[in-house]
Amino acid sequence: MKIRIENKYLLFPVNVNVSQKRVCLYEGEKLLFDFRCKIDNIAPHFTAYMDVSPFMGKEVELQIEPEVEYAPRFADSFDLPEFGGELLRPQVHFTVKNGWNNDPNGLVYADGVYHMFYQYNPSAPEWQNMHWGHAVSRDLTHWEEKDIALFPDKLGTMFSGSAFIDKKNSAGFGKDAMLLFYTAAGNNSRLSENQKFTQCLAYSVDGGKTFAKYEHNPIVAHIEGGNRDPKVVYVEEIDKYVMAIFLAENRYELLTSEDLLNWKHFDGITLPGDAECPDLFSLEYEGRKLWVFMGARDVYTVGHFERDGFVAESAPKPLTYLKMSYAAQSFSNIRDGRALRIAWHITRIPAPNFSSQMSFPTEMSLEKHGDEYYLCATPAREIKDLYIGGAICDNISLKDPYVAKTHARPVHMKLSLPYTEGEKLVLDLFGTPLACDMTNNELRCKNAKMPLTLKKDRVTLELICDRCSVEIFADNGKFFAAVAAIADYNLPRITVEKNEKINLDFIEWNALSSIYE
Repeated sequence: MKIRIENKYLLFPVNVNVSQKRVCLYEGEKLLFDFRCKIDNIAPHFTAYMDVSPFMGKEVELQIEPEVEYAPRFADSFDLPEFGGELLRPQVHFTVKNGWNNDPNGLVYADGVYHMFYQYNPSAPEWQNMHWGHAVSRDLTHWEEKDIALFPDKLGTMFSGSAFIDKKNSAGFGKDAMLLFYTAAGNNSRLSENQKFTQCLAYSVDGGKTFAKYEHNPIVAHIEGGNRDPKVVYVEEIDKYVMAIFLAENRYELLTSEDLLNWKHFDGITLPGDAECPDLFSLEYEGRKLWVFMGARDVYTVGHFERDGFVAESAPKPLTYLKMSYAAQSFSNIRDGRALRIAWHITRIPAPNFSSQMSFPTEMSLEKHGDEYYLCATPAREIKDLYIGGAICDNISLKDPYVAKTHARPVHMKLSLPYTEGEKLVLDLFGTPLACDMTNNELRCKNAKMPLTLKKDRVTLELICDRCSVEIFADNGKFFAAVAAIADYNLPRITVEKNEKINLDFIEWNALSSIYE
């Protein structure tokens, strides 16, 4: 059928339980855009708002394969009146209004604004049709969705990557241009048939409002397999820009550049037990600058750069102990010197129009024990801006159960106690049990198991409990897990079971305001 694009969005009725269809837009014989969409005219439970603004003013032929009935509907905006108030919408974690998101991409701070790009499918709350979505915040907690930043093109769909502020105008687009480095995932659409995975560049000269793709893309040709997920940083020690990309299995490639456009091989890194989505950021430890290299599953190594490569100083080890927290990325250009990260939480929230959430932002630091460096993750200090009331209680005997009545809303909780060999501490948060086993030095919460403490001297826990998840930080954040758990607000309390041999140093909890309030 012929349609004229005169509105921003083309709407489709969707049901993720029906078969996949392919929607194609043609201008004459030329394919402009194609995407997969589970169109259902009989029992739809989701409306897909497909942004077709790149084709504004064009008369196009719309084809659906296999052919189904479709009556075109258009809109210039989509407002969800209930947004933020839905029953299972997380209240302190970012979620997209409509559709699917996965990996955070291009985390960057510029001109007082945090930018978070992310893998995005507007056609359904499931993986497909990768675009780069975009959200902004001034305080790391309250986020506003913006227009799609990157659309699929003839080189591929838009897979993961990073952002960088070009302070030196090395690439020539202008001082302080915002650069997006991304993977064009070839052969993931009809438009990109027979293309391979390559690394590409887009840039903005208006503070991230609009982006143009570099006319000479790709900037890194195909190396092997599904090479992807470029992370770009400036390494002062060697006075070069460094790009980390995933190659295959547990192997990563490091490349260097002097102009952010032309790249050459520098080094290779392996991370046993990890793959995809490299992250690379610096931290200071006792006045020395060190670099942390991590994969999507948060296996990390700590080291430094020399002229001929990256030198690891610490054995690879995990930070995260359950795959639910995945593909975390660090912000670039943070002015206060902190290393801040956000991860994707792999969970299927049972909602009709979205499916997962991002983590609460974390601050990263290093500790050294013996010859080994340990990475620590703790909730970003901005969480305190959400506090709306709580309590702290010191020196608690567990001769009787301890019960703290909270509110039916998200909670940030901390506690500390001596490591008591052979004993067990059992908590319950809104119906979700958590056990600290001091016989096996193990923390368990649903399907998560992780070490409780490194030295077996003291147990310290920090937890963020939202509507659909619990984030657990143990031993100052050396061990972390995110757990899918629906909070039962019929049980607005934190309970610690009786154990006469355990005394808590303290327990503190604070209710959190909704980021939609």
